[in-house]
Amino acid sequence: MSETSKRVLATDWSEPTDEGSVARACVTLAREVEALEAECLDVARRCEPWLSRAIAAERKVRPLLVGEANPYQADPGLAQHYALYPDPPGCAGWRLCHKIMQLEEGDYLTRFDRVNLCNGKWGMREAKKHAIQIQAESNRALVLFGARVSAAFLMKFAPYWRGYRLGQPVVILPHPSGLSRAWNEPGAFERARAVLRESGVL
Repeated sequence: MSETSKRVLATDWSEPTDEGSVARACVTLAREVEALEAECLDVARRCEPWLSRAIAAERKVRPLLVGEANPYQADPGLAQHYALYPDPPGCAGWRLCHKIMQLEEGDYLTRFDRVNLCNGKWGMREAKKHAIQIQAESNRALVLFGARVSAAFLMKFAPYWRGYRLGQPVVILPHPSGLSRAWNEPGAFERARAVLRESGVL
């Protein structure tokens, strides 16, 4: 800031003064402010990509992949730990990771949280209760797999649908199990990846 501008800011406007000098000083100050604003905007534009990524990383909550149940694990903790797990080869989690999302297993495990609505055998009452808890916890993106999971969230099963429910981003896909015939349709994997990318999940 110039000395002239400092004098303008320090002026006691209640005292009589040379109006011409003040006017010229104010013009100088206005030009300095304009130049400073332009400089700040330039800095902001340069920093914007890094700032955006920093804010996104700070706010980022991992999307939640929601499956049905894990009948092979009696222990509830293990059942949830291995929900949609990408091993052994050929299981639902493996197909989701490798065939549908086309990700490396390490990337898949770090990018998403995974959960089954039921521990052990499927039960709609337990599934609905868990679905309510999930929706109440946060506004993270949800990927619902299969008709039964969609029903537990009181949603119509509409494969490849994406939108919002109660302000929460939601994607609906067929269950990744090899028993789901929906994945036999031409272009099914590509369509699923496109929907996941459009929703910001993948």
